[in-house]
Amino acid sequence: MWLATPPAGLPTSADFVTRTSDPRGGDNGYNTFKRLPNGHGVSFGGFSHDQAGNNAVLDYDPVANVASIVVANTPWAASPNVSGRTFLGNRDNHSTLVVDGKFWVMSGERGVSFTGNYRGILDTSSWHWTYIDDNFSWPQVVGGGITDYENAAYGRIESLDAWYMFGGEKAGNPNDGLIRLERNASGAPYKATEYRDIWGNPSFTGSQKLAYVNQSHWDRGTKLHVYGGMHEDWTATDANGSWLRTPGKTLYEIDVQAPSMTPISINSLPDGARVEGPAVFGYRDPARDLAVISDGKNVNVYSYALGAWFNVPVNTAADPDRQTPSTDGAGRQGFYSPEAGQFIILGGHSHIYGLRLNYGAPPPPSSVSCTLASSNTAPTVGSSITLTGTCTGNPTSYAWTGCSSTSNTCATTSPTPGTQTYSLVASNGSNTSAPASISVNWQSVAPPPPPPPPPNPGNRTVTATAVPYTGPARVLGAAKHLDFARLGNRWYKLAGDHGDTGSPLDVPIPPPGLQDGQQVVLSFNVPANDWREDTPYYLPSSYGVQGANPDDAMAIVVGNEAWVMNTATNRGALAQPAGAAQQVDLLQKICAYSPPSAQWPLGHWRVIGPPPWVINGDRAWRGFYDPVKNRIVMPTNRNGAVWAMIDVATGADLTQYDGSGVAYQYGDHIFSITGVAPDFVNRVFYVYDLNDSSIYQVSMDNPGGPTKVATLPEPVQGTQAAIKLTWHPDLRAVIVAATKINIYEVDSGAISSVARPDGFVNGVGTYVPTSTIFFDPDTHDIVSIGTIDWDTGRNPGVYWRLKIQ
Repeated sequence: MWLATPPAGLPTSADFVTRTSDPRGGDNGYNTFKRLPNGHGVSFGGFSHDQAGNNAVLDYDPVANVASIVVANTPWAASPNVSGRTFLGNRDNHSTLVVDGKFWVMSGERGVSFTGNYRGILDTSSWHWTYIDDNFSWPQVVGGGITDYENAAYGRIESLDAWYMFGGEKAGNPNDGLIRLERNASGAPYKATEYRDIWGNPSFTGSQKLAYVNQSHWDRGTKLHVYGGMHEDWTATDANGSWLRTPGKTLYEIDVQAPSMTPISINSLPDGARVEGPAVFGYRDPARDLAVISDGKNVNVYSYALGAWFNVPVNTAADPDRQTPSTDGAGRQGFYSPEAGQFIILGGHSHIYGLRLNYGAPPPPSSVSCTLASSNTAPTVGSSITLTGTCTGNPTSYAWTGCSSTSNTCATTSPTPGTQTYSLVASNGSNTSAPASISVNWQSVAPPPPPPPPPNPGNRTVTATAVPYTGPARVLGAAKHLDFARLGNRWYKLAGDHGDTGSPLDVPIPPPGLQDGQQVVLSFNVPANDWREDTPYYLPSSYGVQGANPDDAMAIVVGNEAWVMNTATNRGALAQPAGAAQQVDLLQKICAYSPPSAQWPLGHWRVIGPPPWVINGDRAWRGFYDPVKNRIVMPTNRNGAVWAMIDVATGADLTQYDGSGVAYQYGDHIFSITGVAPDFVNRVFYVYDLNDSSIYQVSMDNPGGPTKVATLPEPVQGTQAAIKLTWHPDLRAVIVAATKINIYEVDSGAISSVARPDGFVNGVGTYVPTSTIFFDPDTHDIVSIGTIDWDTGRNPGVYWRLKIQ
C-alpha cells in the first residue's frame, strides 16, 4: 500500500544538508559508515579495489560537524606476501561491524591476490590496529574462524545484545547466509553461529538472496529488518539460463534467534518515485517507528503503524555525489544519528551530507557560530599546521582569512617567524557567523641537535673453522629452518627442511621423499663431530607416537626432554604408513622428545598438549625454558610483540589476553624471527627487532614492554631474513648473525661487528648465510650450521665453528 499524501504527524519534506568535508579526499565508494557507541561515525577504505589506495581512518562527530583523520594513511608497498604489517590496507566492497567498541573490518576487494593482510580489528578507544589477520583466522570467535560476506548487512540488535551478518555477496553471487554473533557464556571469545547452505538451497526458512544491502538494514525490537538489494530468485531464470536478478523493493523481517525470513511489505510507490535496488540507504527512526529509504535523490518512508509507503518531497537540488549507486557505480554509505536527527551520508568527492526529514512547516534557518582550533599554536617555520572550524547551524560555505580553503579545515604554513592571525566566517545560506579567529606564533627553526655519541666500540675478533659434515649429516649443507636442542652432551636436530639421509634406519619403513618437515633426528657432539641418525623418519608402531612434520618448528629443552612444536607448514596431510607409530602433527600438538635409551633405542616421543594459538602462522620461531617460573617463553608477532607462554607443569596457555581474546601486544616490533638470548644470571632475555635493527631487553619474571639497549650497524630486513641470535655466557654477550657477526656485550655495552667468516658465496656471486647458530659449552664456540643455495644448489659440505675472542 502507498499513500500520495502523508498523514498528519509524518514528514512533509526532506532536505539533504551539506556538512563538512572528508579530510581524506578522493572519491570514496563501496564500504560502510558505522555508528560508534559515542555517536560518532567511523569509515575505512572504499577507495576502489586498489591495494595502494588511501588506508586512513575517518572519525566524524555529527553534532559538532567535525571530521577527523584518526589513523593516518600509511604508504603501501606491493608484495606477493604482505603478512606481518601492523596496519590494514585499502579495499572496497568490504563489510564492517562494531563489536564492543572494536571496529571489525572484513576482506572485501583488493584488485590483486596476495598473501596476508586480509582482515583487521581497530580499537576505537586508542585508534590502533590491534589485530591483523594474515591467515584467515579470527581468534575473537570460538573456533578461530568466521565467514566473510561482501557488501552485507552487518549490525547489532540491542535488545538481544547480539550482532548479525546477513546477505551481501559470496564469491560474487547474491547470498542468503546469516551469522548470529553473541557473547560466549564461558567468556571470550565470542560465539558465531552460521546458517548457510552451500548446495544452492535456502539457508534457513524463507531466506532470500540479497546482494548490496550493506546500507539498508536496521533492528526493530528483537528482529533484523532488511530492504532492497539485488534479489536473486530461487527458481526463475533469465534469457541466459541464469537465476533471475531483479532490483529489490521488499522490506523483510529476519528472526536471528530461530532463523526465518518474512516479507513485511512491498514498496508499491510509482516508478520514478520508488527507491529500490542495490546499495540504497535505509534506517529506522525509532522515535516515530518509521523506516526511511533513499537513493540520494528520492526519499520513501514506510510507517509500521499504518502499514503504508509514501514518498517524501525533497527540497534540495539533485547532487550526483550523494546519489547511490552513483552514475559511476559507486555505493555511498551512511548511519543514522539520533543526536543530530539526521541520516549522515558519506558521499562522493569528500562530501558529507545529512538527510533531514521535516515535520509540518519547514524549520527556521539556524544561526551559525564557529570556533577555531589549530593542530599546533607554536609551530616551526616551514612546517604545516591544520586549522579546524567547529560550527553550528549546518553551514554550507566557508570563507578564510590568512588561509586558503573552501571547507571547515585549512592547511597552511609560514616562511617567516612571528604571530599570524587566521579567521573563518561560515554561512548556511540564510545566516552568517561572526568571524572566529586564532593566533599562531610561528617559531624560528632551532639548530639541529648535536649528533649522538658513537656506540661503545668493541674489539672482539671472530675466527671461523670449517668442519666437514660426516655420515648422514651431509644433507644439512642444503637445509633451512633448522633448530637444535642440547640433551646430555649431544645436539639433536629436531626441526628443519632437507633431503633424505639414506640411513639404514629408514629402510624398514621408507620415507615419503619430502624435504619439508624432515622428522629424522640427527645428533652430534661438537668436539667429536660424530654425526649419526638416532631416530628414523618413521618409528615402528611399538613406539606408540611420533612427533611429525617439524616444518617451521622450534625445539626447547625442558629437563631431559626437548619440547617441539610447529608454527606453519607447506606439507599436506600426514601419511600414516602401515607398521609406523602414530603420526602426531606438531602443528596441532606439542610433543616431547627423549634421546635414545636402553628402553627406547630409537628415541622416544610423548604428547604434551595443544600449543598456544597465537604462535600459529609462522608467528614464533624460537623460545626458552625458564626453570624458576617453570614456563616456556616464546617471542611472537601478532601485529606487534607478544610473549607467548606455556606452563610446563600443566601445559596451560599463560599468554596474556584482553577481555575479547586478543593477545596483549608490547609495541610495534618483530622479535619472532631471529630468536631469543636468555641471561639467567640477571633474569632478563634479549631479542632483536627486524624493524629497527636493535637489541631489546625484557624482564624474565614480568615480561612486558621491551627496553632498547643497542642498535646494530645492520640494514633493516624483512621477515624472510636469515638472521639468528644466541647467548654467549662466557662473554655475557648477545651474538647476532646478520650481514655481519655482531657481538653486543651486555655489561659494558660494547658492540663489535665483524665481517662474516661463515657461509659462502655461490656461483652467481650471492652470499649464502647459515640457517641457525648456537653456543656449544664443550668447545665454547658458536656453531653456525645449515645452508641452502637457491641459485646454484651448491652444498658446501661443511658447517662452521666460530671462536670469539
